[in-house]
Amino acid sequence: MRVEIKREFLSHLLNKASTIGGEASTILDSFLFELCGDCLKIVRTNKILTAVVNTKLFVLKDNTEPYRFLIEAKKFYELIKELTCDTVVLEPTKDFFLKIQAGKFKGNWRGSNPNEFPVIPTLDKSSLIEVNASKFIKEVRSVEYATMKDGMRLEFRQAYFVDGMCWARDAVRCQKVLSDCAELPFKMILPVEGFDVIKFIQLSGVEKINIGETEKYYFFIVGEDLFLCMKANLIDIAFNELLRACDEKTQSYFYIEVGILRDVIKRIGLTSETQSRRIQFEVQKEELLIKSLDESSNESEERLTISLKGNQNVKKEFGLDWEYLVEALRVIGEKVVKFWINKTHIILDDDKGGIAIIPMKKGKHGE
Repeated sequence: MRVEIKREFLSHLLNKASTIGGEASTILDSFLFELCGDCLKIVRTNKILTAVVNTKLFVLKDNTEPYRFLIEAKKFYELIKELTCDTVVLEPTKDFFLKIQAGKFKGNWRGSNPNEFPVIPTLDKSSLIEVNASKFIKEVRSVEYATMKDGMRLEFRQAYFVDGMCWARDAVRCQKVLSDCAELPFKMILPVEGFDVIKFIQLSGVEKINIGETEKYYFFIVGEDLFLCMKANLIDIAFNELLRACDEKTQSYFYIEVGILRDVIKRIGLTSETQSRRIQFEVQKEELLIKSLDESSNESEERLTISLKGNQNVKKEFGLDWEYLVEALRVIGEKVVKFWINKTHIILDDDKGGIAIIPMKKGKHGE
């Protein structure tokens, strides 16, 4: 069997499949090629995510039977990008070698047994719902703040769609935004790795995608391609209740200009303890005091005028990670924010949803 394909086209297919990173030195660090008729599938998986790039070949030669072969992903992709010719000829052999010819370049690459590659699950397309691709990308990105890679354990970072809202959370932050996509007929709980679907959709350049589910997976049909994501188990749903109940009887609050608060926090944060990034907040009826807590000689404080409302008996001294807070204020994107305080957390409230942050114990987050 010999397959002839445009090099630039093959590079684009491998790029889409490479939105999923495999495990180095394992069978998962490979591309699975499946050839059947004039159809080519390129599959990449890391068990949690699976990408299937499915397309028509430009030229197919000597194809009599369906054929599969497995090749190391990273090096093969890098080689294809380095080639300068217009077309690439691939010729897999029965002993798991792949002959490659591209212009003056000739290679004989050892592959692996394709039967060792994980089986792609069977899909039930009865639950499919069509969603605007750009709106879906926008919503997932809008809650990226609460899933940032900042030393948090992976299992604490997830996003989910339910009841017309998009939520995200990690161990100390929770965020929600109103969903502008078509409401899904099922709850979708994505592990943080599932955010890779954004790049996959963007590389495909489609306007609409279809989303469905199986017992263990969510799947996204993107043009002719497929993206699978293993379902996450929702952790600590009570955490997300923090954003559901802003009550003047049990919480206090004040309004404050986002730009002013952000600038003050930055100034104080630069003199805070470097490792923990913790700064102290002390809230009075008409004044907010923000000060550094560096155990070295650095000291700073700044006072802002506020009008505290709601429950006046709520504890009004707490520590927050200043970098988290500055980023949260940036994400909110409003000129004025409603700053809620209660016994366990603070909330930055806006018309689109809100962000909850758990205060820190001295030297670490209050997980």
